[in-house]
Amino acid sequence: MKLILITLFFISYLKANPALMQETIDVFHQTLNENLARQLKNCLVLDKNVCLYQSNFSQVEKNKLIIYFRGHWGEHRGEVPDSMRSSSLMQAIKFYDLDKTASLLNQSFLITSSSHISFYADEIQGFLLEANFKEDSEVILVAHSGGYNGLFKTLKKFKNSELPYKFKLKKIILLDNFYFSESATNLYKEYFDQGVECSGFYTAHNEKRYQDRFLRKISKDVCPIEKRIEHNSSVNECLEKYIQGTSCL
Repeated sequence: MKLILITLFFISYLKANPALMQETIDVFHQTLNENLARQLKNCLVLDKNVCLYQSNFSQVEKNKLIIYFRGHWGEHRGEVPDSMRSSSLMQAIKFYDLDKTASLLNQSFLITSSSHISFYADEIQGFLLEANFKEDSEVILVAHSGGYNGLFKTLKKFKNSELPYKFKLKKIILLDNFYFSESATNLYKEYFDQGVECSGFYTAHNEKRYQDRFLRKISKDVCPIEKRIEHNSSVNECLEKYIQGTSCL
């Protein structure tokens, strides 16, 4: 009770002193940004849209890049504001154990800060060059939940690319993101018909959409999607296995 009273008094005092309140806010934001900078120190490339995360810059494999399209974050359904993008990246890295998965697999993750973000093929080629990767490296695309948006737009951009890209699109991993339309399923099928691998999971929340919009056109032999219980924690439990090509059942 005493702590609540002290807090209320402090807030009232700040309200009565606008200059001091602004200074307090500025210090808070500076501290928050410094903490984020320390926590995102493993981002070889870091801007408002992406973090190219590597747990160990010197030992990471140089022939495979995993692109993680994050889902919707909190109240930001379609697009995270620019000022919140670093926090969004940090939340994705920590909440879904992407840092641990990157370390266990000794591989690099390109993580988006908002579910709408997508890439042209030459942008991916640029990230590979920035990380000193081989031009013909394998690329795995992973989308969780609302990240279907960025994934679908990226696949469309790859398809419409004027110049052939040098990297190899190895696999698409779908993590309970079956909110997309039939046109997206048709596009996925084109890639799977060309030999791109597939795996992932759905939950009860998406079961009907998965069956109606995906399974009718793409069999489990082509894309072995597993049923899981948890929408979020299954990412932590299964992503490493799917990247390695094993089941999470």
